[in-house]
Amino acid sequence: MPVAQPSKEIHALCYEHHIQMNLNQIFVGTDGVGTQISAYACPEPDCFVHYSSSHGYFIPSQNGSGVETDSLMPRVRCEKDGIPMYLAEVLAERRSFRLWTCPKCSMNHAVNVKIAAR
Repeated sequence: MPVAQPSKEIHALCYEHHIQMNLNQIFVGTDGVGTQISAYACPEPDCFVHYSSSHGYFIPSQNGSGVETDSLMPRVRCEKDGIPMYLAEVLAERRSFRLWTCPKCSMNHAVNVKIAAR
């Protein structure tokens, strides 16, 4: 079974923990057909956040039958080619700053997000 390899290594951050994710091989299935893909995974224990350029940010389903997304997951797409972008940088001194990067064309998109008061 062929395994899709990323064209270049990226430095994706987990959108929850803001730490660098590690490249892994995971099994996902859709419509009864399974495949192994390369995806970045958060190294934080009990965090199931993954990223791939084809799915964007996702959580593999528990039974391995596919991927799960919800409305709280970031859905930032490249304006040039429509590829899901990854979180590349956050700044400690500016907690609301997020830099998103396209894995295909390396285009950047910076945004400031609202941070809820705790």
